[in-house]
Amino acid sequence: MKIYLTIFGLYFRVLSLLSNKIAGQKAFQFLQKPRKLKFRQRENQFYQNTKTYLLHTEYGEIPCYETGNSNGKLVILVHGWESNAGSLSGIGHLLAEQGFRVISFDLPAHGNQNATHTNLFECKEVLKSLVSYLNPAHDFSIVSHSFGSAVATYAMSEVNYSLDQFICLSSPNKLAFLFETFKEMFQLPAKPYKIMLEKIETLFGKPLEKISVEKMMPSVNYKNLTIIHDINDKVLPFAFSKQIAASSSSSELITIKNVGHYRMVWDRDVFTFVLNRLSTSARIEPKLTAPLDPSILHPQY
Repeated sequence: MKIYLTIFGLYFRVLSLLSNKIAGQKAFQFLQKPRKLKFRQRENQFYQNTKTYLLHTEYGEIPCYETGNSNGKLVILVHGWESNAGSLSGIGHLLAEQGFRVISFDLPAHGNQNATHTNLFECKEVLKSLVSYLNPAHDFSIVSHSFGSAVATYAMSEVNYSLDQFICLSSPNKLAFLFETFKEMFQLPAKPYKIMLEKIETLFGKPLEKISVEKMMPSVNYKNLTIIHDINDKVLPFAFSKQIAASSSSSELITIKNVGHYRMVWDRDVFTFVLNRLSTSARIEPKLTAPLDPSILHPQY
């Protein structure tokens, strides 16, 4: 990773000597290119055992996956950056067994979706398209992870549909923080950084300081918000979720410890939290007559 940062940091600095504008544009493009990581075995199993269809959107065809009871309470799963729909398949598998209708999808430029670049704006538009396509007649729930929590918050703040349970497995907060981190990591000079930020604000149509989960959350129509976050998370600081919960009504922040940012989506306690929230709301008695299948827990990250 250190070599990776050094190489691209040098690239941006050299480019800025030639043209700040080009360096800023390249940085903007670089930010929108997620790595497509190799599918893990459990993720591959998910893709092989779900009903699949394509959703046609302005941002390309989006692979969608459905499992569980087609007449059950709807739960949409939203995965994180550089991840895929299968990363939440442990939770999806468990909810399907409990009689929920579970739908997940690959964000643009992720999983089996064939784009190469994307951003928060495109991803929230795709989720809005999916919700519009499903057109649920009743309140539904969302379980999101990491970047997916920002996607879900942004999307649901702009639609008239109502959420029953909104469960965020960690969340970023202020978008500006992410870009400041990018600037520091790659030692991006001030002028191309400013150009990059201007392009971002043009894309979103609003000042960067107004783009935050805590500011969008009040516009989301939900009954209950639950945020689960590892207090020692090394990817997204716990403080982000604390800020969001503090500024949100009907919210609960559940603290876990030393589970990890990525492993939390396969953690037994997290599964239990999610299942209890959704089952209580749907008035379903969790049917855990046998221990959770260990094969769906804790993949190696």
